[in-house]
Amino acid sequence: AIKRDPAYAEPYRELGLLNEAKEKYTEAIGNLEKYLELNPQGKDARYVRSKIAKIKDTIVKKETSKK
Repeated sequence: AIKRDPAYAEPYRELGLLNEAKEKYTEAIGNLEKYLELNPQGKDARYVRSKIAKIKDTIVKKETSKK
């Protein structure tokens, strides 16, 4: 879907959530941020922003626990 229409936001959201589930946090954030770039006023934009914050918090926690 992204190759066919790179301006279509929904696939980026789905990829972001999938990447989060696979613990590919950097990719998740990138895809979710792209979703918001394309659809900043979407009905779930608030949810996606909170998801990004949660993922960033997870990254910090993982890095802190390694020390």
